[in-house]
Amino acid sequence: MNSLGNYYGTQFVMNISRPEVEVPNEYSLAQTWLGSGYNYKQLKLVYPGKYGDNTVRLFVYWTSDGYGPTGCYNADCSGFVQRSKRVTVGGSYCEVSQYDGAQHELPILVRKLYVNWSPFGNISEFLEEEPTSKTGIPSTSTLAELWEIDHWTLPPARSEKQVKIYSFLLTMKITEAIDSYLWTGNWWLRVGGELVGYWPGSLFTSLKDKAEEVYWGGGIANEMTGGRHTATTMGSGHFAGEWYKKASYFRKVMTVDGANTLREAENLHPTTDNDNCYSVKEGQSGSSYWGTHFFYGGPGRNAKCP
Repeated sequence: MNSLGNYYGTQFVMNISRPEVEVPNEYSLAQTWLGSGYNYKQLKLVYPGKYGDNTVRLFVYWTSDGYGPTGCYNADCSGFVQRSKRVTVGGSYCEVSQYDGAQHELPILVRKLYVNWSPFGNISEFLEEEPTSKTGIPSTSTLAELWEIDHWTLPPARSEKQVKIYSFLLTMKITEAIDSYLWTGNWWLRVGGELVGYWPGSLFTSLKDKAEEVYWGGGIANEMTGGRHTATTMGSGHFAGEWYKKASYFRKVMTVDGANTLREAENLHPTTDNDNCYSVKEGQSGSSYWGTHFFYGGPGRNAKCP
């Protein structure tokens, strides 16, 4: 599933499936990727060829020359900057969705941050003057770690769950010199409620400013072992038309526009190489729980996909 335009991020919720991979050099992915020109960054789940097992893992990839010499997975080269100590790229997930049973989900946000849309202005150095015991905010906190879409989030020491921009605006400051860098054109990754890290804008050329295409969905590698299509499954291994609890899905698919506003994704283009092997179907909108959503997956080799 893809959409073309000018984008500054994407947010969605996907269920976690454990696909079966037939041979080690193949892979099966649930992914999103943002691109512009030859610049791409990707977030994916499952890659046995890299890790040597079928464990479901979160991993990232970037390239600035269309999969040429530049780019790498996770922290295999200088690129993606890990910030979280709780969620790590390359980390595994134990709980996965069950066919016709419990569904386990993962909320994802990839977003470009700019200083010029941050509502700070020249803020007094509040946290240097007020102790952590009073504010409940660690003195080492960064603005990027406290900022959400339209509000500040506070640590457990504060009784408030969140404080709107205008009521908390004047009590914040850039607490570390690195903050000014973190807020300057970098692409941040949030998994669940945790800011995991970022791709520095300096890695890219055209993607430094914005993305022109966003993709969501599944992907596999087909080695054609024995001259036949692989039996590697995509998603749950069931076709999109089986719908909820059977097929895999992305829901509440959104994009970030030039005003840094999250909007439901529009003008989606479902594409597959062979509907007899794997399929994708857009769901009907109308529910705030589902929002823009689609189902995808398939078993790979079968009677109609030899």
